[in-house]
Amino acid sequence: MKALRIITEDAMKTERDKDVRRMTLLLMALILAGCSTGVVSIAPDTYMVGSSGNNSQAGAKADVYREASEYCSQQGKHLNEVKITSRGGYPFVPASAELHFRCVAPPPK
Repeated sequence: MKALRIITEDAMKTERDKDVRRMTLLLMALILAGCSTGVVSIAPDTYMVGSSGNNSQAGAKADVYREASEYCSQQGKHLNEVKITSRGGYPFVPASAELHFRCVAPPPK
């Protein structure tokens, strides 16, 4: 009976350890994935998108350009940058970027 209890307790501990590892990995993935504000209208025909939590400024900038370009493409237009700012990306300081942009008609062919 004592052996059965030890096996059961060991199995429960193993399952708890697995759950803790899964939650830790999920939390790390969410932190490393970065967050985006989504596209926000800030003036007539002018928009802003931000990204934070990236490992590098280049990664943060790529995220905002990608999201803004996709937003303009859905309207059949091209991205026209107005202003971009970025900061961080050092140890213990996640990188962030903010892009102000317009969606403009593609050039005639």
